[in-house]
Amino acid sequence: MTAVSRSEAFLRWGLLSTARINRLVIPSIHAAERAELVGVASRSQERAEACAAEWDIPRAYGSYQSLLDDPGVDVIYISLPNSLHAEWAVRAAAAGKHVLCEKPLAVNAAACDEIIAAGEAAGVVVIEAVMY
Repeated sequence: MTAVSRSEAFLRWGLLSTARINRLVIPSIHAAERAELVGVASRSQERAEACAAEWDIPRAYGSYQSLLDDPGVDVIYISLPNSLHAEWAVRAAAAGKHVLCEKPLAVNAAACDEIIAAGEAAGVVVIEAVMY
């Protein structure tokens, strides 16, 4: 990933789930000048498509991995159940995506260490959505 200055950054976001909390995040991404919400993923293609239609999101994915595989996505917002945070944060980082993960980042310290190591190895930013 090529480094850019903060003033030049434009981030393309993907939602990893169709969880209800997304309703609090989606308007902020839509309103941000340097961000675009480009995709939403669900285990169900139908749920992803319904969310995409409701929120004017251009792409819907019927699997989480499909979203991570999209080169047109820079940042993944993870709003999965807590027990899945570590697995998908590590996968997202390995795919070269920055990560904003809902709290808690993971269910134990070892899993947090794994996420942090994955982010460092991939050169991406991983943030827990505690205050954001």
